[in-house]
Amino acid sequence: MFRHSLPILSIPSPFRHIATGLWVALTCAVTVLSLMPHVGPPGEFHIDKVIHLIAYGALAGLPFTAFQAPRAAFGAALAMAPLGLGLEFAQDFVP
Repeated sequence: MFRHSLPILSIPSPFRHIATGLWVALTCAVTVLSLMPHVGPPGEFHIDKVIHLIAYGALAGLPFTAFQAPRAAFGAALAMAPLGLGLEFAQDFVP
């Protein structure tokens, strides 16, 4: 059986640190804003769905720039799914 390794992005270290900081900040911002009552644009034109798509896409995509190890990047990206599900559940309890 052959073992295939995923290519590691050759991104300079300072940019990885910036991407990691952005990912942590965005994760915190999405969490806080998701649990605040009535925050965000009105859903008349479903712009809220577009914002969700962009935010969670960035949350899932930034780890591939932030982490050098592919396994860590995949783990961090996959961790965003339970975060999103948990936030959707927690929003039921926000007035």
